[in-house]
Amino acid sequence: VEKLFQLPTEKINALLYRSTEKLNDATEKHWAPIKCPHSPCGKTVNPSSLHSHFIYEHSNIPIYQLTRGSELQVLTELSHLEHGASRCIGLIELLPSGCSFCILASASEEC
Repeated sequence: VEKLFQLPTEKINALLYRSTEKLNDATEKHWAPIKCPHSPCGKTVNPSSLHSHFIYEHSNIPIYQLTRGSELQVLTELSHLEHGASRCIGLIELLPSGCSFCILASASEEC
């Protein structure tokens, strides 16, 4: 993650902590359908069914179950990335809340 976002671990942890402080408020208020974050798909899904959508529609994308404060190392094949396009390379299910977050990766000109 540090290389992906080019930030030190401490700053990433601080951002994650701040973004999850109001997680319950955000998840309770956000019920509008969203576009699937996996760019080749683009289907409209309800945020509460994003996890199920990935199980049935994107079974090749790994789903990681983590608790707050856990570390995750995600390996991906760089040849699967295209310049100018984002791809979902994993889905994080935050336990015990069950909230899902997509891990997006994109190729830049340097890759």
